[in-house]
Amino acid sequence: MKNNQYILIGLLIPFLFLFTGCKKKDNNSDSDKESGFFTDARDNKTYQWIKIGNQVWMAEDLAYTGNDLEHITDANQWINNTDYMGWCYYDNNNNSCVLYQWEAAKIACPQGWHLPTDEEWTELENYLIQNGYAYNGVIGNDGIAKSLATDHDWQFSSVEGAVGNTDYPDARNKTGFSGLPNGIRNGFSGLFLLSGSYNYWWSATETPGDNTQVFGRFLAYDKTGVTRFSGKKLFGLTIRCIKD
Repeated sequence: MKNNQYILIGLLIPFLFLFTGCKKKDNNSDSDKESGFFTDARDNKTYQWIKIGNQVWMAEDLAYTGNDLEHITDANQWINNTDYMGWCYYDNNNNSCVLYQWEAAKIACPQGWHLPTDEEWTELENYLIQNGYAYNGVIGNDGIAKSLATDHDWQFSSVEGAVGNTDYPDARNKTGFSGLPNGIRNGFSGLFLLSGSYNYWWSATETPGDNTQVFGRFLAYDKTGVTRFSGKKLFGLTIRCIKD
């Protein structure tokens, strides 16, 4: 895939930090999609799910904050937390979304669900590419990001077919995946960044040859495709669980 590339998310630059806080989920996905709701027995939070191809995904990011994970608000503690079991609310605002370091992410999904592997993310991308979910409907086009993102809260982009462009309205959140621009917590500074313009999700797959880094995926306001990255386990990213 053209957008299947490696990056270090530690190089993300602070001037992109244009918005604060995490965003509301989108309930405007196509009504004919196979979807439903389930309740996490641990805390009674209810989540929507959506079937895409042969996979069943949560249609919103996880918000589990149980005592088996480590709640870290202090920036210095966050960047020195080498067991990678931390979680926090974006901007330490408990009305915001939840960000997880990688070891916490591995165990955070509810029973019957799990953190998707790198291969499972690739399966999702390939299905969408091969079934006409690109912004222009062309089979084989990897411009599928718009179909995975909400139609609101993203920073505007003038790039044709990009997530933040209001063009191709029928393609916006066509899957019902409802990706939001929730931002990250930086693993080197502990700062909260990129809300409104980016969203990063962990995978369960470590980067070969470097046990401090993990593969994942991100959507960006000015990109048309899903991007694969390799990021440090110290970062705080969102989780999208997939059904066992």
